[in-house]
Amino acid sequence: MGHYDRAWQHNIAAVEVSDSTGEQRFKAHALQDRADLLRLTGDYDGARATARAGLALSEQQGDADAAARADLSFAWIENDDGRHDLAAAHALRCLAFARETNETFLLLGSLVALACSARTQGDLAAAGRWLEQAFAHCHRPRVTHINQLAAVHLERGNLAVAERDWPAARRHFTAALATAGCIAADAQEAQAGLAEVAWAEQEFATARRLLTAVIDHPATAAVVRQRARPWLRRWELWEALAALAGSRVGV
Repeated sequence: MGHYDRAWQHNIAAVEVSDSTGEQRFKAHALQDRADLLRLTGDYDGARATARAGLALSEQQGDADAAARADLSFAWIENDDGRHDLAAAHALRCLAFARETNETFLLLGSLVALACSARTQGDLAAAGRWLEQAFAHCHRPRVTHINQLAAVHLERGNLAVAERDWPAARRHFTAALATAGCIAADAQEAQAGLAEVAWAEQEFATARRLLTAVIDHPATAAVVRQRARPWLRRWELWEALAALAGSRVGV
């Protein structure tokens, strides 16, 4: 899991096959997968361009489900790139379609994207409301995309960190990791969250070990790695200053 170079080669092959067979609907789906790969590796402009190309094909084919999925892709691209108002607009369009069609994967994905957008803009109450809806939907009878539960737990952990509720954050990040279907990038984000919890609870060695592993892991999304590196530098500086202060006290 998380071998993006290998996934990229598979995606190129999928697009080539769809071109040779004329399966434009399949190509549109493959382009959305490629947009997700580009987002995870931090190429947000490339991800946008690829998602637009996939959306154009979906619209030509009259594939409303795939067009809504493109909105979800755009929502996560904009969230990762820090453009949270745009992310929310895309997620709301996807959510409207998902509610009309009872499409669970898109419903849960858009609710989590909206929670992320609200949280990063400081509206923790709104983030909590979106997540309550998502969590409740995960536990309805006959929900087929229960693997989305891992993403819901992950965002609940992120919200708990923003609220400085460290026990709840640890509980949700651990639940995300234990949930079937937790994708590799989400697993690394959960490990980064556990590192922040460990630091807050003064488990400094554990925090540094976890965060170093996240930074080095090939599955870690660019947005998580970019956030983790400054954390680690600050933690190392804090420890160095604390050690220096301690040595001066002993003089």
